[in-house]
Amino acid sequence: MLEAGVSSEMVVHRERPRSLSGAGRRGRQLGDSLEGLCDFGAVNDVTWCQWSSPGPNANSRSNDLDAFTSWTLSTGTNALWVGGPLNDTSGDNRGGYAFHETSSAPGAKAQLAVMESNIQNPTGAAGKCLKFWYSVDGLSANELRVKVKGIDSEDMITIWETRDQTRGDWKEAQALYTFTDNHTIVVEAVPASDIDPFNIFRGHVAIDDLGMRPGQECIGLCSFEGGMCDWNNARGDDFDWSIGRGTQNPITGPPRDRSSVQGNALGGAFVYIDSSYPRRPDDVARLESIEFQETDPNNPPCMRFYTFMSGRGVGTLSVILQDVVSRNERILWSVSGNRGSQWLMAQLPLSSNSPFKVIFEAVIGTPRLGDIAIDDITIISGPCATLPNEASPPSSGDCTFEEDTCGWSNPALRNRLDDLDFLRVKATEFVFPTNDHTTGHQNGTHNFINFSNFPLFSLTNSTCNTLLT
Repeated sequence: MLEAGVSSEMVVHRERPRSLSGAGRRGRQLGDSLEGLCDFGAVNDVTWCQWSSPGPNANSRSNDLDAFTSWTLSTGTNALWVGGPLNDTSGDNRGGYAFHETSSAPGAKAQLAVMESNIQNPTGAAGKCLKFWYSVDGLSANELRVKVKGIDSEDMITIWETRDQTRGDWKEAQALYTFTDNHTIVVEAVPASDIDPFNIFRGHVAIDDLGMRPGQECIGLCSFEGGMCDWNNARGDDFDWSIGRGTQNPITGPPRDRSSVQGNALGGAFVYIDSSYPRRPDDVARLESIEFQETDPNNPPCMRFYTFMSGRGVGTLSVILQDVVSRNERILWSVSGNRGSQWLMAQLPLSSNSPFKVIFEAVIGTPRLGDIAIDDITIISGPCATLPNEASPPSSGDCTFEEDTCGWSNPALRNRLDDLDFLRVKATEFVFPTNDHTTGHQNGTHNFINFSNFPLFSLTNSTCNTLLT
């Protein structure tokens, strides 16, 4: 049984659906407010604002002094010369931004680039919302990460990351976090590894319009430290989700919230369902979001969260999309049973052609020994494969290929539909790709075609593949 914390008040329903800002775009509309943001200046006046690179504490974060380098201030006027995007987020080639060239050259290996903010005060329970625009392009560009570092600690907590290419576009991002002590924000641009044959190709990781907002401005995101944010207990179900900070039953509940498990930070909260008496098997608790606008059909956003499902009687956790016009519902993600005594990351794409709500539905299992907890809900731009694989609806076709092929198979030879077969392989078994998309590591798996010992094509995080049936 989990120990309940102070419950939050219901969030007032907003009159207009909120946008998830899932789509990328080539320019931010002129006239948008930049108050409190760093736009990195313009031609002849580029500036770091309150940021520095590589940062005053960079040496303390690495045992290898060659493991980091500085971001570069630049504008689109220099893009064809030194690299970086052709324009800033306003579409002006004279506007400033920070970028890191990720390509390697003979005798000059590309390194991790580190940018660090000035010292920030504790966020308070409501947290802070870090907003920014980013561009990741080129074969040698690997990853963009945002971390929080305590002033008196060597540990850093990752609050946002992506390995997805924007292909010349700028995409908007937001990260909600809480921290109990003075701290800095660290932004890392990660190039391809030195064993990746693509690391010689030009590429960049860029960032612009970077700044802090009050926590409530991170629409749909919640760490539950300051309450339930934009999430409410639904009416008409059997019981409510509660806010908790720890557990009184080491068999069923998380000892700490997800972010404090990740680092040495104290404090933190999560939402959970308590399966003890008077709950009965098949009782249902629903946690629902505010209304969101319809998503971009070509670029739906991705919702990521962490769940703790421990105990031999754990029931079912599902994520449901509800059309607010027709009131129709469809299950996007569902997992049942004991998942072990750890926080597990889950993610799924959100796609709807009309305004919608997202609902977390938890069902009590048998014999009522096992609570379900949720923490750190984030929404990021760009589609994603459903994780874990088994949470996907059978008709979705989503597959990361980490556990199996999810029902995908090569056509039988007698059908005479093709000449080659896809193979499920580890990234370490071939020259490239040197890692898979799901894990970003060499031990990840993907589907692969090998023709005359030369790789022609590979699939990772497939959501639709007409070559497999």
